[in-house]
Amino acid sequence: MKPGQRLSMLLVLWLVVGGGAACSQDLPPELLVPGAPSRPGTRQIVPTPGATMAGQPGGTTAAGLTAGSAVIQFQRDVERFNSHLRMAKAAPAGSALQFRFFQSAREIAEKWIDIGYEHSDIAGAVASATGFILPRGAEDSLIALEQTIGELNPEIPENSPFGFHPAAVVPPFPYGSDDPYSFAKEIGVKWDRPMVYFFWILVQPNLAVNEFQWDRFDRLIASFPRSMRMMGNIALGSPRAEGGRYTEYAVSPGSYLPKDEAAYQTFVKAVVERYDGDGTGDMPGLGSPIRVWQVDNEPPSGRSDYARFLYLTATAIKEADPNALVMIGGATGQPPTAAYLGGFDRTFLPILEDLAKLGGKPFDIFDLHWYGDATGDYLGVKEVLEHIREKVDALGLTPPAGYWITEMGTYSGNPLPFPGIPGYDPAAQTEKQQAIDLVKRFVYPLSLGVSKVFPAFGLNEGFKGDGGYFEFTGLIYEGQGEGDLGRGVKKLGYYTYRKMVGVLEGSQWQSLRTLRQDGGVHLYKFTNRGRGIWVAWNDLSSEATIEIDQVKGREVVITRAVPACEAGRDVKNPLTACPSERVAVKRGKVSVTLDQVPVYIEEQPVLSRTRAVPEGRSGNGQ
Repeated sequence: MKPGQRLSMLLVLWLVVGGGAACSQDLPPELLVPGAPSRPGTRQIVPTPGATMAGQPGGTTAAGLTAGSAVIQFQRDVERFNSHLRMAKAAPAGSALQFRFFQSAREIAEKWIDIGYEHSDIAGAVASATGFILPRGAEDSLIALEQTIGELNPEIPENSPFGFHPAAVVPPFPYGSDDPYSFAKEIGVKWDRPMVYFFWILVQPNLAVNEFQWDRFDRLIASFPRSMRMMGNIALGSPRAEGGRYTEYAVSPGSYLPKDEAAYQTFVKAVVERYDGDGTGDMPGLGSPIRVWQVDNEPPSGRSDYARFLYLTATAIKEADPNALVMIGGATGQPPTAAYLGGFDRTFLPILEDLAKLGGKPFDIFDLHWYGDATGDYLGVKEVLEHIREKVDALGLTPPAGYWITEMGTYSGNPLPFPGIPGYDPAAQTEKQQAIDLVKRFVYPLSLGVSKVFPAFGLNEGFKGDGGYFEFTGLIYEGQGEGDLGRGVKKLGYYTYRKMVGVLEGSQWQSLRTLRQDGGVHLYKFTNRGRGIWVAWNDLSSEATIEIDQVKGREVVITRAVPACEAGRDVKNPLTACPSERVAVKRGKVSVTLDQVPVYIEEQPVLSRTRAVPEGRSGNGQ
């Protein structure tokens, strides 16, 4: 094929997974976009240099399209998608103009996702003519677009509250992907707390040799998306693992402290330096630096000396990277609230008291963990947070970067009794209960001032394989056990997380306002690019009608946060799975009837008649 021939066809070709090979030998290399997702048998819309901005995207349905006309319309939309994406990249980062171009490209991809799900004849015609598989190819293009937005606007992932512990699915291959982060990217996860900890025992397996083994950690970091952020965890190791070698590094099996403090701090500084992205001693090809470091997990875990250990570690972290944030190991427990707080005062508060005696502020972020059932346990985090804040502030340890919840969640299914908590036998819960609870476990803590929330444990089920609580907290079935609907089947919570991020991401999180928390009714207002978004629900079994005032525009879109089906396997089209309706705004007010399923109420901007101006030109013709 000669350069320039069949350009419109080349616009729709990209990669077909097969050891990462290109789908056609005559594809020019500039069409291959590094870091974009790939799936078996799909081809994506990708940016191509040289085009100019074209018309606006089409509608959101295939109404009026025949199989033949659809192919022509598809090729035109590909050109529009690519040109809008290029214009977005050329626009000032974070500007309204950039957002408009991104939104136009997003609408085009969503249009063809919708067509692919709803019109198999049109999808077949497009595939035959262009080799582009709908709807999967358009979905991959949308994912690549969202990743581009995150890369060009780093404040979006930095400020985003949407995490997961862990976000990677390892190994990913049984689920039909070669990318451990493909699911996380699809639903919009921005922060990962990975399973892999930077254990001294693993990084420096031979203390007699001043050499560090980076291979396993470099592989993890190399696979990590540039549009996401990772927090790292540093520790000596686990006394229960590593073949009993813990005492080679620690003063005793029951202590956190290293035998050789200087050698330990050398290790810490080496880890931080390799992954901090400052250009000195960095891992080759480092794309997304680590700037948040947690010191071990859930102390005291039967050991002593954590306060001193935290000080040693934090000091070394700050020496290697003064801009890094240090997170204390998470405070943990289970509802009821009284039991959690009793355990906190017995085991965690003494650590804080020891830290206060040592002086200074050795941590920037306080981490707490909160699980429970989907029957209102999410509300208990308020009392827990207030109690912890009171104790922390009284000791002069107020964390400058606030509070995170890096383990939060509930389950679907019927777990075995919880070990270690006498009498706690979790009741069976449905996918819908888990999905409803997921939204509340984000919005409610955010309203209390929590910065980030990480559902745990894992995007996919099967954390321990023991039939217990954490076997059922994931959002993707693993294909084993009673009630499992099949490997790779996505739960309702999967689509609920995706919708939540799609609606709320990019909000001005500090401007979140609590408008109502009484009688079971919750009402919160977010602001996203000047547009009001309310999130509301009613915890009671009966319905409740509320009135929202000071609403701008002529209408709002009200969307239920959870798909309108009983299980995720019944979701046919993710774009339309959550029912929505347009409601007129009357004198700045809207009435909404609430039940236990949260709803999003989104202001709709009044469209301007002003046309978008291409880069390099002003609106007055200059």
